[in-house]
Amino acid sequence: MAQVERQAEALERLLDIASTLNELLSDEELLRAVARLLVTPETLLIIDRLPQIMQLLERLTRPETLEKLNAVADAIDSLDVGVLRSLASSLSAEAQANNLSDLMRLLGDRDVIKGLAIVLNVAKAIGAARPANPK
Repeated sequence: MAQVERQAEALERLLDIASTLNELLSDEELLRAVARLLVTPETLLIIDRLPQIMQLLERLTRPETLEKLNAVADAIDSLDVGVLRSLASSLSAEAQANNLSDLMRLLGDRDVIKGLAIVLNVAKAIGAARPANPK
């Protein structure tokens, strides 16, 4: 009998929930407020793009992609914020070498030499990681 009583209680709770839901869905003012919150140009755009979003999420959650994303996140974590800010400001600055003599002067700067060494190390790593092109 205990199981029958539990089933009866569960059924009674389910009917209470259904009744409450029915009351909520009958409240036109509440439905209008919810619609104003949910139906915006942004949400409609997301709904329109949902197939592409789902494809992207599927690609992003593949094990090999997650491994690559973790490697990128690790690389970002290791970056020095000061270096990034310096890099950003140097990208917006005017060129300091307008001719060959300016370039030669810059090549004598210790910071330029250190920076070039880093760039060359990155280029070497990229070249070593790429397979030879059989042409």
